[in-house]
Amino acid sequence: PPELLEKTEPIPYAEFKLIQLTHPPHSKHYRLKQPLPVVIERENHLIICSLPELHIYGCGDTIDDALQEFEHILVTVYESYSNTPKEELTQDAQIFLFELNGLLEIVK
Repeated sequence: PPELLEKTEPIPYAEFKLIQLTHPPHSKHYRLKQPLPVVIERENHLIICSLPELHIYGCGDTIDDALQEFEHILVTVYESYSNTPKEELTQDAQIFLFELNGLLEIVK
């Protein structure tokens, strides 16, 4: 399970809580440069983890499932932008990559 600065417990319907994700635990190639505030919400029977300011989301039946999907999407998006030649990125995409670079670093 992910390391959290705050324990997660079942969340009531339609409420949300903010956690600090300290690293993407399922990625051996990346780590977070700083704790990442992740919003966890319940919508009907689905748990949603999000970083709304970057439009990155993950969902699942449990908090752990939603966090795993969130981590997978975060790393996939990062790799996609990082592997695209800079001259092929729009200005907005370059800014987005700059923001992602502020979050993740490669583990060597």
